[in-house]
Amino acid sequence: MLRAVEDCPGVIKLIDYFEEHEFYVLVMERPDPCQDLYEFITKYGPLNEHLAKCFFRQVISIVLACHGKGVIHRDIKDENLLNNLQ
Repeated sequence: MLRAVEDCPGVIKLIDYFEEHEFYVLVMERPDPCQDLYEFITKYGPLNEHLAKCFFRQVISIVLACHGKGVIHRDIKDENLLNNLQ
């Protein structure tokens, strides 16, 4: 599924994967410096309204792009949203 949405802006790229006996290991890009939204909120506290709108707008845009490719995430949460700190 990641290959199907790899050209969608904002989607983390799959670099490689390994198939083990009972599970898969996914090797995915991780921009540097970045942190997930959970870490960001833990460090800086609740988001102000303007910043929350910016994050939400980006998430909705990415979700719509993925839906357009026939992919539904089903596990959108703060730990799965990366914030590029640059």
